[in-house]
Amino acid sequence: MAADPIENGSNTPTTNVPADFFVERRTWGGLCPGGPCGTLLVIGASGAWTWRAKGKITHGTLSRSQVEGLVRAARGTLLDRATGAADCAANHDGTSVGYAWTMGGVTKSVSSCDHPINHRDSLAAAADLIAGTLAG
Repeated sequence: MAADPIENGSNTPTTNVPADFFVERRTWGGLCPGGPCGTLLVIGASGAWTWRAKGKITHGTLSRSQVEGLVRAARGTLLDRATGAADCAANHDGTSVGYAWTMGGVTKSVSSCDHPINHRDSLAAAADLIAGTLAG
């Protein structure tokens, strides 16, 4: 991975990464040649990631500081507390998005079909940035 989208600054203290830490970002819907579009990004506590898009699967590893940044983003996320109207864009030929994360034995997940998604939220922004980097 060429970019280091959520690099830990030199003055930022080390963040404890729970052994069960896990982040997933998926998209679905839209119109692509040959059928519906979709992507899947999965990142584990070790930084190992899997990216599935356009019929291909790639793997890599984030730096320790990137994983620590994701942990901080997951600790600060408000995605699961969002209120208001959801937009299930996949229902009208758009692209829907979902996020899931696990920390300390607790798994949470949200989908744009169930919750409004603020893409400036710490976790959404971090996961979207990594996915965008991988998508090229």
